[in-house]
Amino acid sequence: MALPHEKLADALAALKVLQDRHIVAIRSTELSRTHRERLLKNGFLQEVMKGWYVPSNPHQRQGETTGW
Repeated sequence: MALPHEKLADALAALKVLQDRHIVAIRSTELSRTHRERLLKNGFLQEVMKGWYVPSNPHQRQGETTGW
């Protein structure tokens, strides 16, 4: 069974694939539910409106929009 940090690494790899394709606004269908929820929980994704996400810095404060 994979350790939590290995699961997060898998989710980050999926996000990197999208970023390498120059996708900035990510639709919920472009990531698996597991990866999406894991990235949201750890602060690597931020929901901008229902079904749409943008990558974010996990050390950024809640509500900060400078990263956009």
